[in-house]
Amino acid sequence: MFKLPNGKPIDDGMLEIALSTTDESTAYLNIETGAIVYFTDDEEIAAQQNQGVTLDDVIGNDSYVLIKPISSRESYSWMEDFINEIVEPGDTQAAEKLSIAIRGKGAFRRFKDVLRMVDEQWLKAWYTWEEEQRNRSIQQWIDDVATQNA
Repeated sequence: MFKLPNGKPIDDGMLEIALSTTDESTAYLNIETGAIVYFTDDEEIAAQQNQGVTLDDVIGNDSYVLIKPISSRESYSWMEDFINEIVEPGDTQAAEKLSIAIRGKGAFRRFKDVLRMVDEQWLKAWYTWEEEQRNRSIQQWIDDVATQNA
């Protein structure tokens, strides 16, 4: 579980969704309470999820910080690191196939497809690795937010 420097817990599930989203929605973290508010084009759903907190309440309020999704560039570098640090030492052929798979458009899907074809254990290892990288990235983001708002 992630926590703010003041010890308040952050909803891990909502934070993960906010950091992984690629649509037009936006999310904000309340740096005093740990609450996450999530805004979409559907204002009715947003109002229900956010317990009455509106976008107008958030914009310009120093207690809220925009949650920027993890970039595809960062996620791509995780795949490269996984290939080089985890797969290659144990299976150079699989590493070569994966390196080819991540070239060009559709890299993320092809990467997982090749992991599945090569060995289901590599796919499980990838999901563990990816979660560790995401958690590190989230913790770094929380630390950066705390430093900027100290």
